[in-house]
Formats: sequence, structure tokens, C-alpha cells
Amino acid sequence: MCDSKHRAVFRYTPPTGELIRLSGGSKDAEMRFPNYPVYDRGRKALYVSDSYGFGEAGPGIWRIDVETGETDLWCDRSFDFANGLALSLDGTSLYVAESRGQRRIYRIPIGDNGAAGEAEALISVPGVILDGLVLSGGGKLYVTCYEPSRIYRMDVNRPEAGLELVAEDPTAHELCHPTNGVLVGDDLYVCNLGRWHITRIPLKRVGV
Repeated sequence: MCDSKHRAVFRYTPPTGELIRLSGGSKDAEMRFPNYPVYDRGRKALYVSDSYGFGEAGPGIWRIDVETGETDLWCDRSFDFANGLALSLDGTSLYVAESRGQRRIYRIPIGDNGAAGEAEALISVPGVILDGLVLSGGGKLYVTCYEPSRIYRMDVNRPEAGLELVAEDPTAHELCHPTNGVLVGDDLYVCNLGRWHITRIPLKRVGV
């Protein structure tokens, strides 16, 4: 769990109720605004986006060993509010949503030695606030927008094809500032930061 108030990542074990502070950064730097975690392919480490600050760009993406808590600033590139993350199915790329500034979706290669490669901007989405990322088994990346209340989809293998609108709610009622999501079968479930519920989007029914 990412905790922006304590500037740390915690691990909670539901059966026992154990809550431990897993990491607050490395020996060289502290986390500023840990936002979203995603497991690596072997589920032995977490990549964690650091949103850094509102209106203040900074690094980057942390990598935490879930066994030892050992942490390093895996990608020290400066982002203007790094937000949602998604790992490619083959474990060779990490996708990052940048909520402010250029408002881009980036792809960061993961080397054979685990090191971060140069971040590549796949697409810029002006006029929206990007938030969460959900990657399907078919290579489709679902992109939630905090504002306006909207969800896009893009093909990570053909980013030049642009974005496809999946869902939108101009009233911000059923879909209200959507953030993080998860795919379950043919349904996309997303949290709504502007309200108190989870929205289910039957993708087959909406034709996407």
C-alpha cells in the first residue's frame, strides 16, 4: 500500500492483521509521494511511482525487494506527477502515466539485468488528467482519466493509432474521477476518487 502522508509503502497481511512499513526510500533519498505499486514478473519486487509534488516535477520510479525491503531509485528520470503503472506481460517494459506537464504515457524498457532503460513517450493526451493504467492480455492499455471522467484504450504495439474512447460520464456520477482499475474476464472495474463506489464496465457490451 502506498501512503502519501507517511511517504512510505506498507505491507498488510489480512489473515493476521500485520501491518509493516516496507520502505520509505533508499539510503540516499526518501520517497516524496509514493502513489502506485505494481509487481515485477516474478512477484519478488515492487515498482512504485513517486508523484513527487503538485506542480513540482521530480524522480521517479522506485524498486523495492519485497523480501528485504531493500529499495533503489530504479528510474531517476524526472516526471511531472508520475501516476499509474502497468507491467508488460513479458516483463520487459513498464508503462507510466504522467498526470501533469506533458501528460504523456511512457514506456520504460527493463534490461536483462533489471536496469531501467531510456523512457520513451508513446503518446501525449492534452486536456485531460491521466491517472491509472490497466494492461490486458491482448496488449490493450486502458487509461483512466481523473478529469474529465473518461477511460481510453490504446494498443501498446501500435501507439501511433492513438486512443479509443471506452467510457465517459459528463455528469461525473456513475464514472466520477476514475483512478485505478483491474480487468476481470471481460469486465473492467475502476475506483472512483470523486465518489465512494467501484464502477464495472462490461467491455463486450460497450463494443470494445
